[in-house]
Amino acid sequence: MRNLARFIILACLVLAFAFFTTSWNSSDVSANHPVLVEGERDFDGDGLIGADENADSASDQVFGTINAALGMANAGANQNGVVVVVSSGRFLESVTVTGANGNVTLEAAPGVSAMIEAVRAGDANNAMRQTLPGIVVNSPANRIVTLRNMVSRNWTDGIQVMGTSRVVIDNCRVENNTNFGVHVLGSAKVTISNSTIASSGFRSGAAPANNNPNPGIGIGFEGSATGTVAFSTISGSAQAGISNKSSAGNKAIGVLSVNAFDNNPNFDGVKPVKNTVPAIVAPGQDDDLDSSENNDR
Repeated sequence: MRNLARFIILACLVLAFAFFTTSWNSSDVSANHPVLVEGERDFDGDGLIGADENADSASDQVFGTINAALGMANAGANQNGVVVVVSSGRFLESVTVTGANGNVTLEAAPGVSAMIEAVRAGDANNAMRQTLPGIVVNSPANRIVTLRNMVSRNWTDGIQVMGTSRVVIDNCRVENNTNFGVHVLGSAKVTISNSTIASSGFRSGAAPANNNPNPGIGIGFEGSATGTVAFSTISGSAQAGISNKSSAGNKAIGVLSVNAFDNNPNFDGVKPVKNTVPAIVAPGQDDDLDSSENNDR
C-alpha cells in the first residue's frame, strides 16, 4: 500500500514537471489584443510619431507604423488580432499581412483617413516604393483577414492577395496604382464590398518613367482565385474594370450592384447580375456582357 502511494506521488510529480516545462518552453503567439497606430499626429501625447513611436513602451500598445503594429515586438499584434489606425496620416510603407497566428483585422477608425501611400513630394524613396505593392496578404486558408476603411495609392498593386488567403475588403479606396487596384492570385478567396477602385494604370504625383499601365486593371482574378465584388464602384481603369482570368471558370466571380464606368472594358470574363450599372459602351467596344462564355452564369 505504501509502495502504491509512493508510485502515485511520483507519477503526479512527473506529470507536474512535464506540464511546467512544456508551458515554460512554449511561446504565446495569441496576441489578439487591439493595437493602435498613429498617423501624422501624436495620438498618445508622448512627443513621438512614426518609427520613433514603435519602440518607446510595450505598455502603451501604440505604434507609428503599420508593419510594426502587425509584428510581434513591443506588444504588437503578432499577426493575430485587430490593428486600428486612430489618427489620420500617410503611411509610407508596403504593408504585409500574414495572419500567421490568427485572424487579422487592419482598419482605420471612423473618421480617420489612413493612406498607405507610395509617394510623398521630395521623398528620396518614392521610386523604390513605387516598385512595390501597397498591401500584401499571404495568409493560411484557415485565417480571415479583414481590410476596412483603408486607402492604398500609387503602388504597383494597391492590394495584392496571394496563396490560400481568405480576405474581406470593406469600405476601402484603392486608386492610382499602375498594375492592379486589387490583384487576387493563387487560390485566394476575396470579398470586396462598399469600396472604390479608381484610376488603375494611372499613377499620380512624382511618377517615375515606369508609369505605363501594366496592365492597369481595376480588380483582377488569376490563378484559381475566386471572389465576390458587391456594392462598389470601379472607374477609370486603363484596361478592364473587373477581369476574370481564373482557372476556376466564368462562375468564379460574383458581381452584384457594382457601378463600373470608364474602364476598357468594364467587365472581362465576368457577367454582372442585377443592379450592376455599366457605363454606356462606345460603338464597337465589347463590354463582355453578352459574352457566350458567361451566358450560363
